[in-house]
Amino acid sequence: MRNALSPEDLKKIIDKCALDAKTLVNKLNQPECLKLGDLYTHGSGRTVKRKHAIPKDWLSNNGTEITGLYLFGEEVENGQIIPLYTGISRTVFRRLRQHGWGKSKSEASFAYRLSNRNIDGLPAMQSKIKQLRVVVLPIKDDDELYISEFVVAKLLNTAHNEFRTH
Repeated sequence: MRNALSPEDLKKIIDKCALDAKTLVNKLNQPECLKLGDLYTHGSGRTVKRKHAIPKDWLSNNGTEITGLYLFGEEVENGQIIPLYTGISRTVFRRLRQHGWGKSKSEASFAYRLSNRNIDGLPAMQSKIKQLRVVVLPIKDDDELYISEFVVAKLLNTAHNEFRTH
């Protein structure tokens, strides 16, 4: 059984989220920030991670999957990148691939949301998502991970995150 979070520990996580949110937006606005489509190559019916394209600070010690938070951003008219959607996963690279190339509404949930929940609209929205900039923040601790998704989304006022109970 996990230990309860103290109010002090919760405050530390929330304070860290505020710093992380600023850092993520700063990274989104860097010219070298990658688009989702830059991270994968698609051919012969498979979508494969382009390992050499992935920034080193996104990788785990063994260079494979990571647990963490990701943030998509879109360039607006003045060249500024605005945060659109944040998510979390125990397998971030697999999850990002699903957003861009997944076949179902649960795999490509962001595209499904962008398509106004029209499954036939997935391909068009996935093409759009592949052009969005993306940054990743590795987070190993489960409590911090779950809290971070909510707090970062709220601090950045991401247009496409929903925190409604089903």
